[in-house]
Amino acid sequence: MGGTGSTLPRRVHEPLPSPHEVRRHRADRRGHDRAAGDRPVSLAAEDRLALADLVHRYASYVDARDLDRAVALFTEDAVLVSPEPPRTLEPDVERRGRAGVRQALEGVLRAVRTVNQVVGEVYDAGSTPDVAHGAITGVAHHLMEREGAQVDLSWSLRYADDYRRTPEGWRFARRALTIDVVEMRPVQKVRP
Repeated sequence: MGGTGSTLPRRVHEPLPSPHEVRRHRADRRGHDRAAGDRPVSLAAEDRLALADLVHRYASYVDARDLDRAVALFTEDAVLVSPEPPRTLEPDVERRGRAGVRQALEGVLRAVRTVNQVVGEVYDAGSTPDVAHGAITGVAHHLMEREGAQVDLSWSLRYADDYRRTPEGWRFARRALTIDVVEMRPVQKVRP
């Protein structure tokens, strides 16, 4: 697969930053070209559209269970950080490279069906024209069989994304998933 580092999950032991530290970090990396005297680097409209397309394709490919195409949306050296609910809802398990991303995504195959909805998207320019950042909100429905009944295990979630422009177009360089709310409710019927 060509990724660097181990594909085995690793717990991230550093304490999570405070909301103030997160805001300060985002402000520090929010599109400033250091060589141009701290002049903001703008994100072109076509780049915003391409990033939105990337985010929506990811959700679509996961729902279609097309893991090959979903994994191809990541750089070779990508990092995916995700929680292990119900133990934690904060991103603390790190997987590296496309093999690691695939390992994480294979968990969706336990569901009868998934329905991923992108609710909000904010994109910011990075420090160079080939880097960008995103804050994505959404809802992930995992339709499952539990004790003979069909249930919707849904997550209200956020992704903190770092993107890199490659010869193939924009790709995820780092994606960190935080789950804000977990709900489980019965459903009437699920399309097979």
